[in-house]
Amino acid sequence: MSANTIPPPHGTLGALEIGFIVSTFLFGMVTLQNFYYYRTFPQDSLALKTVVGVIWLLEVGHGWEGVYSISVTYYGQPQHIMEPPVTLEILPLFSSFPTLLVQWFFCLRIGRLSGHWHFARLLAFICAIPTAVTVVIVILFHWHHGFPALETGRGKVLMMIVQSMLPVTHIVLAAALCYSLWKFREPSEFTKSWTILDKILIWTVETTILVCISSFGYLILYLTRDDLAWSAFYIVHPKLLSNVMMASLNRRSTLREEIQITRTSRFAISDLALSSAGGQLELDITAMLVSSPRNILQRTHSEAEAGSLNRKTGGC
Repeated sequence: MSANTIPPPHGTLGALEIGFIVSTFLFGMVTLQNFYYYRTFPQDSLALKTVVGVIWLLEVGHGWEGVYSISVTYYGQPQHIMEPPVTLEILPLFSSFPTLLVQWFFCLRIGRLSGHWHFARLLAFICAIPTAVTVVIVILFHWHHGFPALETGRGKVLMMIVQSMLPVTHIVLAAALCYSLWKFREPSEFTKSWTILDKILIWTVETTILVCISSFGYLILYLTRDDLAWSAFYIVHPKLLSNVMMASLNRRSTLREEIQITRTSRFAISDLALSSAGGQLELDITAMLVSSPRNILQRTHSEAEAGSLNRKTGGC
């Protein structure tokens, strides 16, 4: 595709507009989820709240700059799509860094769930590779003045590395998270509580499928078309990840309500002796999302065993 000719609008400007329209809708969802998060979980650590805020600010820059440049700054100049200004050249950075922060958030969760911090650090390093390659792509993009640099040679190879690694990292993160959660689903008298673990597993799989559809759509269109149709998926992808992260944080309130209902129905009358003996069970599975579940579950099982022994001895 020559940079000196005006490209067909449907596969260039149209794809970008569709991507920014959908991403604007997703950004609204992220904003609502951020508002709900800060109002509902003020007790969360300052570090986590800072990460949430930084991701939101990066999403602001990613969406608004692109829409304003295409619709206002370069209105009536379709040729700028193939030779974009610097403000559009750096858009991949606004896309890549929120993706990296969200992936590191899930790496941290995997480390806390599994206790295998070396594996979590390895995953974090692998997740950083696409971002590092994206920085190189932006430099090539600037030096060679536009999208033609990404269609041949080193630019195309680097683009394929990023596009192929994104779905792979999402699948690996989801598999590691599911495995770490599944280890806690051991035989226990608290079978109702494990249904909540199953729900978390299902949510993980569902969100991974959604994100992978975006990643594979991005890769397939890049390999099969010679226009910018792939950019629609590329623009939407970081917004999907941000929504997945915020949904996983905000679901804690729903899970706590379900745990409270389960705990109330389970220990209403038959386990009255257990509660009166001081064996209050704290099976707060939602703490898995931001704290170490290993200590919680160990404490739960030890208190349950103490309560069971107390009932057998008649409360003596």
